[in-house]
Amino acid sequence: ICAYGIFMKIARPSTFFTSKAFVAGILFSVVNSSIAETLLDVYRDARNHDPSYAMTEAKWDVAVAQKRIARGEILPNASASARMNETHRGYDSRAVVNDLGLESNFSETNWQVSVVQPLVDMPKWHNYKKSKSAFKMAESAMAADKQALIVRTVEGYLSVLHAKNLLRAVAGEEAAVKQQLVEVQKKFDAGIIAVTDVLEAQAIHDATVIRRIQAESAKESAFEDLRTLTSFSYQRIDDISNDLPMLAPQPTNEELWIERAFNHNPEIESARQNLAGIERRYKATRAQRLPTVNAVLQHLNQDGAADPALGSGYDETSIGLSINWALYQGGKMSSGVKKAKAEIAVAKAALRKIELEIDSKTRNKLRSLNADVGRV
Repeated sequence: ICAYGIFMKIARPSTFFTSKAFVAGILFSVVNSSIAETLLDVYRDARNHDPSYAMTEAKWDVAVAQKRIARGEILPNASASARMNETHRGYDSRAVVNDLGLESNFSETNWQVSVVQPLVDMPKWHNYKKSKSAFKMAESAMAADKQALIVRTVEGYLSVLHAKNLLRAVAGEEAAVKQQLVEVQKKFDAGIIAVTDVLEAQAIHDATVIRRIQAESAKESAFEDLRTLTSFSYQRIDDISNDLPMLAPQPTNEELWIERAFNHNPEIESARQNLAGIERRYKATRAQRLPTVNAVLQHLNQDGAADPALGSGYDETSIGLSINWALYQGGKMSSGVKKAKAEIAVAKAALRKIELEIDSKTRNKLRSLNADVGRV
């Protein structure tokens, strides 16, 4: 009930899927204390140290880098090279007739700069578009993991509070049962009751002690789960405020919540971007049958030459077009196109499956929230 109350306190129509609003709601949903840790403190620790969330952030960095790499494939590429040679050349006897001598020594240096700009390269273009879909997919995955982290933090926090309250109740019951055992023992000593009454009271006391030990273990386990999530050991955490209102979901129209879920749910968005990326991969695979055209600019500087007709050196600048066309690759392109087309069908089915699951989960959660608020 407390978890639902916290959720509904911040689940305004404009911020239903905004984790920042969730955290802001949490901040005002706990009792402030200078000693105990608040729910917001625990969430911050979890966000900074939870390995699952760290892995999601790393995947997002990978998607950012992959997008930049794909963009670089459609931008100009420049390269430079240089060479220095010291050459000794020996000629046959016929070279004497041409006054070249039987041997010659010469040195030469050259450097070259080339710039290549893809003009028509559809596979690279579709791969770039696919990388953008992968980036958006990583963004959706991060949003989903943020929400999952919030839920895990709240559940872990409330588990500790539940264990604390259970231990408090069992400890109170143990104290009451112990007092009853003392009174029964006094009555037995006075000869008022039989020994069976003492044994029955002792059995009740022993059972209560066992429940108290179990409650203590459950409390330690709950704190340990929280430590696993945040990498910190907490000695005390704040209770939920007693005046936390239990608010019913607004608006009450179920279809509006379904529409909002379909427009903002990160799992659905991730599945959509996955489909878009696979469609781009299909286009890139199919485009491998098309020719590619590159503009090429080259400049060569040569100092020293083995051929006396070239003098001491020369400069050469050229600009032109390079056309490449893969005509046949052993049937690999056709098979790749069929594979990519089948992957599109798989992605569409996966998207539909997630949409149906989100539709069902949203309706069930809404009904559960209304039932819990009504019960409170």
